[in-house]
Amino acid sequence: MKKVIGAVAVLALAALLALGYTLWIRPAILRRQYPLAYLTEVLALSEEYGLSPSFVSAVILCESRNNPDAVSRRGATGLMQLMPPTAAEIAENLGLHDYLESALLEPQTNIRFGCYYLNYLFDRFGDRPALVLAAYNAGPTRVQGWIEEYGLDEAGALQEIPYPETAKYVVKVQNAEKMYRMLYEKEYTND
Repeated sequence: MKKVIGAVAVLALAALLALGYTLWIRPAILRRQYPLAYLTEVLALSEEYGLSPSFVSAVILCESRNNPDAVSRRGATGLMQLMPPTAAEIAENLGLHDYLESALLEPQTNIRFGCYYLNYLFDRFGDRPALVLAAYNAGPTRVQGWIEEYGLDEAGALQEIPYPETAKYVVKVQNAEKMYRMLYEKEYTND
């Protein structure tokens, strides 16, 4: 009888530990891997441009790891890694006549421009996040060429992405978006 009670106690302890890991430890670890940065800006600007805040947070994480001073070796700048010529065109479209390239290092400006650009890509490619992400990474002209050359599958995704970096990027951002949606549902809906 003591062995049965001991076995039940061990199983109960194991279940409590598993529950604790599932409810508290695992989410805490995942929140460190997927930190919620610039929530105020992300919420306001994703709403302004009709985007999911989890989508915007995922792009920021995958582009810059939430580093507002990030500059790629190709010159992409800031949180959402915008190319200066693209940013200058966005500034012109927004009527910002006093825009300076250094403003791309300001989180508010960078997120605004990134959200504007993502919105433009959704307008161009429809409600197809994978196409939008491919265009964000490789450029809309390239993606249009891939659509013409390789076609779309039944789900509206590219049959083939010939750039391995872009293919990996699309999957990486989509996975990050799922994590952000799961981890921060309350933060995205209550603020």
